[in-house]
Amino acid sequence: MLGPVEEEIAKSDEIWSSPGIAALREQMEGDFGLWGPYEYISPPEEGKWDDVTTNSPTVLANKIIGLLSSSWLQLYIDADTDIGSKDENKSDRTKVSNTEQLANGVIWLSDKRVTKVPSGKRLQSALSSRAVLRGGTVTSVYWYTKDDKPVCQIKEYDPLFCQWIEGDEELLWFCYRDYVSQHFFKTHYKGQEAKAEPNGRILRYTFWDKDEWKEAVGGNYIDGEKHGLGYVPVNVKTCGAVPYVQSTIYEDTMKWSWQSVYTNNRAIYYLESKLLSIEATKAIESGKIKIAGEWNSAASGNQPPEGLEKLGYGSQTRNEIILFDVAKGQKFGGMVQPPSNEIVDQFLSRVRGMDIIGSIDPIAFGQMTRSGSGALAAELRDAALEFINPFREIVQEDFKWIAEESVTQYKDGQFDKINVEGRNSKKEKFHIDISPADVEDSHFECE
Repeated sequence: MLGPVEEEIAKSDEIWSSPGIAALREQMEGDFGLWGPYEYISPPEEGKWDDVTTNSPTVLANKIIGLLSSSWLQLYIDADTDIGSKDENKSDRTKVSNTEQLANGVIWLSDKRVTKVPSGKRLQSALSSRAVLRGGTVTSVYWYTKDDKPVCQIKEYDPLFCQWIEGDEELLWFCYRDYVSQHFFKTHYKGQEAKAEPNGRILRYTFWDKDEWKEAVGGNYIDGEKHGLGYVPVNVKTCGAVPYVQSTIYEDTMKWSWQSVYTNNRAIYYLESKLLSIEATKAIESGKIKIAGEWNSAASGNQPPEGLEKLGYGSQTRNEIILFDVAKGQKFGGMVQPPSNEIVDQFLSRVRGMDIIGSIDPIAFGQMTRSGSGALAAELRDAALEFINPFREIVQEDFKWIAEESVTQYKDGQFDKINVEGRNSKKEKFHIDISPADVEDSHFECE
C-alpha cells in the first residue's frame, strides 16, 4: 500500500536527486539539446566567428524516428508454437484470433484517444522517439471500468521524469512526474485546488505500487484506486545490450546502459560545429574585397581619393579599403596572406568520418559515398541499418509486453464484453465484440 502523500513525495524527491538518476537526467537533457534546441556559440576568448550549428544529430535522429514510426509492426501469436499441433480444433484457432484482435484493437483504440489532441502521438511514434532520443522507454497498461464499460489505458512516459525501485524480477514502486496547466487541472480535477508554480504549471505525481495507484498535487492525493494486480503494471526498458554496470572507479554508471542515438558521438558534434563556424567565417570573408594602399593627405587637401564610393569601397559589410597616409609617415608594406583552409577542411572530413563510423552511413538513406556495384551498395545499406536494430527491438519488445499485459489483465479482471477494431497481422480490417472468456494468455511476437 502507498503511504501518506508526504512520504511518497519524499521518496520521489530522494530518488530524483540521487547521483545516478541526476546523471542520467543530465545525459538525456544533453541528448535532447543535440536533437533540437542546442545552438553552438563560439567561446569569446577564441575571437569572433560566424557561429554555425551542425545539423548532423538532428538529421540522424529524425530519419531513424521516421523509419521506426512509419514501418508496419506485425503483432501476432505463433499459433503452432503456442497451442501445439497443427490439428488443433476450430475453437482454439478462434481463441488465438480473438486474443490477437484484442491486443491490436486496444492499441488502436488507445491511439485514437491519444491523437485527439495536438500533443498526442501514436504509440509507435512516441516509443520510437523515446528510444532514439532518451535511450529507453517506459510504458504502462491498466484496465478499469468507466460508465459501466471496460477501458484499457495504455500510457507511455518520458523516462526523464520517471523514478522507480527495482526488486529482483519486478518493479516494487514507480513514480512519474509531469506538469499540467491550470486550465487542465480545473477541468480534469473538478473541486480540487492546487497552487501553480511561478511559470503557471502545476506539478503532478503519479504513484504505483503492487496494490494501488494514486495521483498527488500540492501535497495531497487527488485521485487513485486499488488495482489489486499484485504487481506494478509498468515496464521500464533500456536500449542496447549493455546492462547496468557498477564500478569501483567511475561514478554514476547507470546512465551508460541508456544508449540513445548519440551514445557514440556526443563529443563530436561540438567539434564539428566549431570547424563549420571557422569555415563559414572564412567563406564569408572571402567574398569581401579588401584593398590597402598609400595616400597623401597633405597633397590632396585632406580629401580621400575620388571614386571610392562608386566602386563600393568603404562598406563595413562588403568591400573594405585601408589607406596609409604617407604625410604622417605611414607606409603600406603589402597584404598579409591568411592561412589556407586546407587543415580545417582535412580535419572536418576526418571528424565527419568518425561521425559516420559511430552512427549510420549515408548510404542507408540512398546517398552513395563510394563507387561500387549494386550488390555492394545493398550490403553496405544492410550493414548501416544494423545501427537501428537496438531502437527497433525495444519498440517491438514494448508492443509485445503491452499486448500480453492487456490480454492478461482483461482475462483475469473478468470485465464485460468490449468492442474493438483495427487491423490484423495481414493488414485486414476487423471489428469484433470480445469477452474475457474469448481470449487466453499467450506469447506474442512482433516484427
